[in-house]
Amino acid sequence: MRAWVKLAALVWLGTLHAAPWELPVAKIRENVEQQVVNLEGYLEAFEHVALPARVSGYLQAIYVDLGDRVQAGEVIAELSVPELEAKLRRAKARLAEVRAERVRQEHILPFKRRIASRLRRLADQRQGTVTAEEVDRAEEALAAAEAKARVLEAKVRAIEAEVESLQAQRAFAKIRAPFAGIVTRRWVHTGALISQATPVVELVSLDKLRLVVKVPPRLAPYLRLGDPLRIRFHALPGEVYQAKLARVAAALGADGNLRAEADLPFAPGLLPGLRAQVAIFMW
Repeated sequence: MRAWVKLAALVWLGTLHAAPWELPVAKIRENVEQQVVNLEGYLEAFEHVALPARVSGYLQAIYVDLGDRVQAGEVIAELSVPELEAKLRRAKARLAEVRAERVRQEHILPFKRRIASRLRRLADQRQGTVTAEEVDRAEEALAAAEAKARVLEAKVRAIEAEVESLQAQRAFAKIRAPFAGIVTRRWVHTGALISQATPVVELVSLDKLRLVVKVPPRLAPYLRLGDPLRIRFHALPGEVYQAKLARVAAALGADGNLRAEADLPFAPGLLPGLRAQVAIFMW
């Protein structure tokens, strides 16, 4: 009996020096549920512009019409600008005249310099053949010739700048497409008198489209860029499109909602203005 008591005591003492026994701890993962919100949306052209006339004139030619596709830089229309052409001709004529006068003055200057230099040299030699007044007159004539040359040079530069400006304005008579797209509207016809800033055609880019969704403010804190979207268009039953949230406005619009956008590549049947049912998957 005593032996058993001793053995039990030894076992109990041994446990005092053993490593403490740890209870297993289970890591509990918070249950996060995906939320799906259905909202109304619509398509917009990714880029669209009403191309204006940059100068006033008569519409000489227009090369596109409704539905035509154009490439970036392609000439869409040309204006005839008679007043601008007349100004340019007059400026070029003045430029040619002043340049010719400058050339004549450049030929005179070396002669004036030689005369002034020779008279100074003779006066320095004190041979009595040249008076101080003659030297002064020669130097004054040289200074006047040099001043006239500088004035003519300044005139040439000023008229050159005027010609360049008029040529740039004449280039504006050609209306070019700023990007590749399709003509969705035409406002004017050949022969019309067009004022500066008058729209000529409307051009939209269809390589990529914007899906616009108006999100209520209560959902704004839960939106994240990259949230997946499922899109169904009312005019295309049975078709389902996928996209991701690409942009969210930083302020509410006039309608009290937040504008959110996604990008959709162009596909047959997708056109600006189409209405859609948009499911946003938020976490």
